[in-house]
Amino acid sequence: MKYKVNQIFTSLQGEGIHMGKTANFIRLAGCNLCCNFCDTSFNTYSELSTREIMESLDETTFMTVITGGEPTLHDLTELINEIKKSFPEMIVALETNGTNETAQYEKLDWITCSPKEANDYKIHALCIPHELKYVVDENIELKNIAAGKAPIGHIWLQPDGNNMQTSFTKCVELVKQNNTLRVGIQMHKLLNFE
Repeated sequence: MKYKVNQIFTSLQGEGIHMGKTANFIRLAGCNLCCNFCDTSFNTYSELSTREIMESLDETTFMTVITGGEPTLHDLTELINEIKKSFPEMIVALETNGTNETAQYEKLDWITCSPKEANDYKIHALCIPHELKYVVDENIELKNIAAGKAPIGHIWLQPDGNNMQTSFTKCVELVKQNNTLRVGIQMHKLLNFE
């Protein structure tokens, strides 16, 4: 099977529960939303087979993250199965905007959902995340945060980098309203690494 791959690289996970752990990132092209803060070029990609993707992965990392764009626009079954078969100890994670189901990917170890304002922060009923990450700007309200969709302590509020101080203030305001939420950072942006 061929995948539209925007980028494959090895770095550290810069956000969420696994922040600071080594990771391969497989960034797939294409998205069904258009967010003003997005850092991905959707139209730049190479068509790579599962084998070619596997050859680009560092087998010593803690995890492999399949991200995008929106990776659920692709059939990920073959890729996930091959990573799990080749590296059985490696965590295989998916980062999604939550607009599509994820329940069919039983071999995934971790699903991070980042609901977007462009979709009114809605999450597909069959998108079952282990953690939620919200990019917070001045428009988000507590009612937009799907607190019941992820375990307590696994819901992150990340300040929008376009207006960091105002967004941070909004994050603190929301955490004061619901102390099960957590303010998070995007370490890779603060420390300027990929």
